[in-house]
Amino acid sequence: MLKKMLAGLALSCACSIALAQSSIPFYIPSAKIAALNLTASSVQVNGTTVLSFGSGSVSVGIGASPPRATLDVGGPIKTLGYTVSTLPAGVAGMRAYVTDATSCTFMGSLTGGGSTVCPTFYNGSAWLAE
Repeated sequence: MLKKMLAGLALSCACSIALAQSSIPFYIPSAKIAALNLTASSVQVNGTTVLSFGSGSVSVGIGASPPRATLDVGGPIKTLGYTVSTLPAGVAGMRAYVTDATSCTFMGSLTGGGSTVCPTFYNGSAWLAE
């Protein structure tokens, strides 16, 4: 219902929106992101800043308020696990873990077919053990 209510909604005033729900799923299709125009400076939940943005920058705080970095997470981060052969096409800085490495040597290349769980990152040209 909220999705239908927000479709086409434009706010151009200094105002607050109070919602009775404590959790509202929010999704913006990637095709619509280019049309997204946020002019507020922050989003607060119960007086706690959870999202702040300004000229050319966005900061998101998850369990951290106010956010002190682009992404400020105050707790464990869950990433997806892959087999070596199903790791996605990489972009430098991506992180994941593999579930079938034959070994896990820091900065080493990954070979699948084993049973070792290994954190991994993409360095711009290959997925490496972390």
